[in-house]
Amino acid sequence: LGDVNFGAMLHAFKLRLEKDAIFTNIGPVLVVMNPYKPVNSCAPSSMMQMAKSTSAEDLPPHCHSTVARAYAAMGELKGGSPQSVLVSGESGAGKTETIKLCMSALANLSRSAGSTTEAALESGLLLEAFGNAMTVYNHNSSRFGKWVALHFGKDMKISAGLILSYLLEQSRIVSAPPGERNYHVFYYMIAGMPEPLRSQLHLEDSPADYAYLRDGETRAPGIDDIGGWDHLTSRLELTGFDEAEQRTIFELLAAVLALGNVRFVEAEPERSATPKELEVKLVSRVLKISGPSVASKRLTRQGSAYTLALSPDQCADTRDAVARAIYSAVFDHVIKHLNGTLGAGSIDRNSGRSIGFLDIFGFENFTFNSFEQLCINFTNETLQQHFTNSIIKRQQDEWKREGVACAHISFPDNTAQIELLDSKGGVMALLDEECTVPKGSDEGYVSKMHNAFKSELYSKPRRGKGANLHGKATSAKFDKLQFIFRHYAGEVQYTANRWLEKNRGTLHPDLPKLLASSSRPLLAALFAERAASDETKRATVGASFRASLRALSETMAATKQHFIRCIKPNMQQRCDDFNGQVVSRQLRYTGVAAVVEIQRSGYPISYSHSNFIGRY
Repeated sequence: LGDVNFGAMLHAFKLRLEKDAIFTNIGPVLVVMNPYKPVNSCAPSSMMQMAKSTSAEDLPPHCHSTVARAYAAMGELKGGSPQSVLVSGESGAGKTETIKLCMSALANLSRSAGSTTEAALESGLLLEAFGNAMTVYNHNSSRFGKWVALHFGKDMKISAGLILSYLLEQSRIVSAPPGERNYHVFYYMIAGMPEPLRSQLHLEDSPADYAYLRDGETRAPGIDDIGGWDHLTSRLELTGFDEAEQRTIFELLAAVLALGNVRFVEAEPERSATPKELEVKLVSRVLKISGPSVASKRLTRQGSAYTLALSPDQCADTRDAVARAIYSAVFDHVIKHLNGTLGAGSIDRNSGRSIGFLDIFGFENFTFNSFEQLCINFTNETLQQHFTNSIIKRQQDEWKREGVACAHISFPDNTAQIELLDSKGGVMALLDEECTVPKGSDEGYVSKMHNAFKSELYSKPRRGKGANLHGKATSAKFDKLQFIFRHYAGEVQYTANRWLEKNRGTLHPDLPKLLASSSRPLLAALFAERAASDETKRATVGASFRASLRALSETMAATKQHFIRCIKPNMQQRCDDFNGQVVSRQLRYTGVAAVVEIQRSGYPISYSHSNFIGRY
């Protein structure tokens, strides 16, 4: 652009999208506009053609070009270093699809082939079945974050890989919100599983037959559940899961669905609620645990000198906790198995020949925002700060050091938000503290925040409105559980319903021991370690997540970073529809607009002295 200003940039994006030119360079950042349709530049033939280029600098804006620069920088004879490609954007902006293109481009560039490369390319598609779901904003939304690092041998071909996952959304396992779906794999099983396996697992014919699925949508636009089953089983085979291992995974997932159908009725005073016997028999048969043991552990809570009867609601909470634990353990097992197939144990971490890809959830603001949305938005606060420090502050400091006259550029600095969320006495710390209080409660947690925080970033909502809880008007009691936090991307109202339970993330000590007693080897192995440890001393979900996020930040900081910002042109996921307000909002709060300002206020192209001499 000759005249670089925000309006001209926005108009250029519109014109480019009309021509299906969805990739645009803004300084060191690649912006990808989600077209919501196939485009020629992303076709395999186009990707293969770009792979024939000898110079990344001669390529047009494209995720292939970004990967090519990372690959070249990693392989330099002198000064080669680990690289990373950080892909970010709102839910539905196209992050997962962009990562797929990046991985495919890297395989083409490196001329890599073989089982490890194939497993690396298929792993992301496989994990979509277990970790993606339909939300109101995205029909194939990643409900977990992942870091995929590909390592290269001396021949510069892919030799091994490592996958790390972050914060699988566990609440979805037991409750599909209206207008959304549970994880894809459940619907693939119901729609595509053949006989006789279907009969052996006692699988019902419709999602409406299962309590964990019936409140949500049964179909997702653009998602072929029958075809999804075929793709899932073929990818499991390609990534090293034999037929017996696949069967065991599906047996445990069928048990999760069966658990949700167990219902409890009120019993006599001083006695536990009772479940329907037929449902307990089904669960115990699939889990291979004795029926009486399943019932007793769910209906009572045993101490050193007492047995405490549970109410129907408490029984249901215990049931859901077990279902979440089993599904999460299966998910972790799949990733552990994938890492074995990718040769993660043989990685030489000191070689410097690696490229990492970050695919993590985007900023979220739903009608009802819970603990998961707080963790997701905290993650985006951290990534935004990382972007700001890496791109904007670094450029300003460099120009100041070089004596370049550069006016101060306003950019979305979110240091205050991160401090309020993550500092001692902050939002996350107070939640951990409330979990240790003998009579701690969600209401007590929110009350403490109301008293502690005197900041423009935190406020109480207006009373009486009441947030919607999964699409239903909430009672006035939820007023006391609500608070508003002003993130860098906008204000979000949270409702702290059952946050203490979600943050603890523990099971009663009897339950891991029960699951570890299963005669099903995989189930017993998944819970053996938890059964042998002190469940009450497990770190909270929030603390574990923050620790893993800090580790991820350190990993990214040790690499040369390449940034890709995914933008959605409209909120309805429609092709050929450009909404200027929607795009403008994303460009401003993600810092892309600030990159434009800093580029135009100084010198947009910089060379080191040696590169300058070499070129001219």
